[in-house]
Amino acid sequence: ELAEIREAVGEVKQILSTVKTQLEVPRPITATPWPEKWQPFYERMVASELEPSLIQTLMARLVQESDAEVEQGVRALEPTIIDWLQGGGPIQTATGSGPTIVALVGPTGVGKTTTIAKLAANFRLLAQKDVGLITIDTYRVAAVEQLRTYGDIIGIPVEVVLTPSALKQALDRFQSKDLVLIDTAGRSPTNRMHLNELKGFLDFPHPKEVHLVLSATTNRANLQKVVDAFMPVGIDRLAFTKIDESVAFGGLVSTAHALGKPLSYLTTGQSVPDDIREAEPQAIAKALIDELLA
Repeated sequence: ELAEIREAVGEVKQILSTVKTQLEVPRPITATPWPEKWQPFYERMVASELEPSLIQTLMARLVQESDAEVEQGVRALEPTIIDWLQGGGPIQTATGSGPTIVALVGPTGVGKTTTIAKLAANFRLLAQKDVGLITIDTYRVAAVEQLRTYGDIIGIPVEVVLTPSALKQALDRFQSKDLVLIDTAGRSPTNRMHLNELKGFLDFPHPKEVHLVLSATTNRANLQKVVDAFMPVGIDRLAFTKIDESVAFGGLVSTAHALGKPLSYLTTGQSVPDDIREAEPQAIAKALIDELLA
């Protein structure tokens, strides 16, 4: 029996020695499945945080453009990126039977209050619509005062509510408005209690749009965590802030594509009401292409 054990140990040692030798042999460098001139763009797509399957699709398109000049070939990717995105157009105000109700939700620090002020100013001053503002962000006194200040400047009423029932009452008082915008407190995607509280506020029978506001400077993994956390609240559209501060648009494109919801607005600075525009897939695709060519 001892001899058999020694023989078995010897066989194991031999196997381990063979494996060790194989691991020490340098592996040949596998050639990339595309011409070398496209390799830098693969690396830039990875750095931009595009989702891997989207990168593979774009690289396959570049292989088809192998005879093209570099910039021409990369620019040819724009239609594919545009197809990944849905443009929802601007908010459509009601034409009778009560106001259009739009709530902005999202994590802390993305600029929801400033975004809602920009929307209110544009609809009131430029589109000449009757607008009402409601805030349920009672966690931050400064946010409430900020919105009240904007309301005074723009010339629209601002209601502060503390409970879901108070929100319903405020909406009843705004029944004659064309548009009612609801500002909400920033919620951590890891705080289920706060997210359930938000869901309770927005669980009312009136037709409404819920726009999830995200920062374009957030990395793709965290964007996906936020989206997953806010899904139970109900998401109708996506808005991205801080476009002017972003240097990587791959995460934005990947998140919008994965969620499959229409885009609404992009913000490009702090100025109210100027630094906001409709989110057009063509403009986003061009921004990503410009990043890859930079």
